Amino acid sequence: MCAVWSRCLETLYITLARTVEGQTMYRDQLPLPQALSMTQADVKTSFGMPSESKGPTSLPLNSKTGGWDAYKLDSLIHTSAKVLFKCAQDYQVSTVVFALLD
Repeated sequence: MCAVWSRCLETLYITLARTVEGQTMYRDQLPLPQALSMTQADVKTSFGMPSESKGPTSLPLNSKTGGWDAYKLDSLIHTSAKVLFKCAQDYQVSTVVFALLD
């Protein structure tokens, strides 16, 4: 847990696919079983059923997302964190988010 005014990293976003103009994308390797090019189906094959999930969402300017799936990290990796896979409309993973649990 982080103190109220600490400089503890609480959320880390890794952008795999550009969703807005000028956005920087991550191009190095990710730890297995994650990859730079994954679909929502690939994630479910590797991680199983998500602990949280949200389906496709309509956004302003007639755009849509493919939703997201979240998984609690194994306690050997971190005792209080989750990984969330955000998908584009074509269900390609666009962002991987690591976050502390509330």
